[in-house]
Amino acid sequence: DPGRFVPAEAGAPERPFSVGFVGSLKPWHDLDTLVAGYVLLLESQPEARLLIVGDGPERERIEANLDAAGAGAGVTFSGAIAPAEVPQWIQAMDVGAAPYARDAARYFSPLKVLEYMASGIPVVGSRTGQIPELVEEGVAGLLHEAEDAAGLAQALDTLARDPEARGRMGQAARSS
Repeated sequence: DPGRFVPAEAGAPERPFSVGFVGSLKPWHDLDTLVAGYVLLLESQPEARLLIVGDGPERERIEANLDAAGAGAGVTFSGAIAPAEVPQWIQAMDVGAAPYARDAARYFSPLKVLEYMASGIPVVGSRTGQIPELVEEGVAGLLHEAEDAAGLAQALDTLARDPEARGRMGQAARSS
């Protein structure tokens, strides 16, 4: 129900640029690429934050990887939340991330992408599965090759530097 999602305030100036992920912390979500891309993003956007909404068996390993990279301080984990709480967490995001491994295409339907779009935030996702069908490149978000942390970081940096583009893409995403 898109009505559950209120459009996010584009580029809220009172907070650092915030990248968000909603979902279970399982291998097919390719959170290794998200972590590596976030670490690269910090080189150009040192105040950027990462919000991981959800929980799962990969959490401890993800936290350890972030800490090993010296990036753990800018990351918030929500833990398990009720589906009704998802919209309020997305409100704290400037961009919704949807990284997937190359082989994920055979068994997923990215509900998170639809939730990001209904909330009026641009999507940065991998070119795999249904994501390219849902996210028009440069209109509702930016795409990168699956498992490409540098491509993910570049897309995030582009949107971090251009709040007006984020706003336009977010509006287009919500209208899709």
